[in-house]
Amino acid sequence: MLRYHATAALKAINGPVLVLAGDRELVCTPKASERMRWDIPGAQMSLLAPAKHMGLIEHHTHFAKIVSQFSESCLPPNSAAA
Repeated sequence: MLRYHATAALKAINGPVLVLAGDRELVCTPKASERMRWDIPGAQMSLLAPAKHMGLIEHHTHFAKIVSQFSESCLPPNSAAA
């Protein structure tokens, strides 16, 4: 499983994408996350630091803020956030 990759499929993604990674992640390294960001058209990337694989739990407040800001940036202009 760890050798699985779908690099070729990344270029076909055509929706808003946020690549959110831990700066000390060992499985999907920051370098791999950066590669995903470059291969997915229009993708954005943020790093949680210091964080490994469980960064979303370790830094849940910061994680929620990043995801919220990204979600709001995906709304059409003049949309009212719920």
